[in-house]
Amino acid sequence: MVDRALDGGGERYRQRHRTRGRLLARERIELLVDQDAPFLELSVTAGAHTDFAVGGSVVTGIGQVSGTEVVILANDPTVRGGSMSPITVRKILRTADLS
Repeated sequence: MVDRALDGGGERYRQRHRTRGRLLARERIELLVDQDAPFLELSVTAGAHTDFAVGGSVVTGIGQVSGTEVVILANDPTVRGGSMSPITVRKILRTADLS
């Protein structure tokens, strides 16, 4: 399940995104968080065993930016163009409860 979530929309859509000169969601997060600081990704398998994309087309987690722990949300445009599903909304709201 985790592999499916990390795969996003699949190689075809990841490649299309890269040819447009854009970074993937996890690449953007990696550049955002402090160097050598951990990033705790939350709800990686949200939406598993449903009709929706595993991971809910959004990457959520806790990371450190400029020495401050923050909640991070990044839409994954490789999954259905980054559109939201009920799983996406549920995942975002659960993450918002942390802040």
